Amino acid sequence: MLKEKSELRQKRIFNMNDLIKKKIIIAVPYLSGKGGTETVIKNFHKALSTYDDNRYVWKLISYGGSKYFSWIKQWNKKIYNFSDLRYIQNLFYIFVLPFLIGKDLKTEKPDYFIATNPIIWTLAFYERKVFSKKTADCKIKLNTLEK
Repeated sequence: MLKEKSELRQKRIFNMNDLIKKKIIIAVPYLSGKGGTETVIKNFHKALSTYDDNRYVWKLISYGGSKYFSWIKQWNKKIYNFSDLRYIQNLFYIFVLPFLIGKDLKTEKPDYFIATNPIIWTLAFYERKVFSKKTADCKIKLNTLEK
């Protein structure tokens, strides 16, 4: 009887971590809007809309923008438009991207940062130690999620 009461009390204990939504950022580089990655991200949003149990807050950050934005319009998003010209994009990636990632990690304070690009992931991996220590790093590689 005493054991049952103890178990019942444990079930009643409020776990605040169960109420706090985890913030997840998906970071992508410039994407044209017509390719495979865009299709996967669009379909992923559809799946989230159908099956998400509201434990997570998802945000898509595009570093570079897109030529066509129809694949991104349903997302909670932040878009940094650089240019459609590749050499200008590269200049922005070299000189501006590290600062933007740092700013986003500091202001958004995500629990998880998922990047589809190895350069974005590498920058976020090192910058999270300074700007957002709670952020777990995730990268997408060969269709698997590594943590």
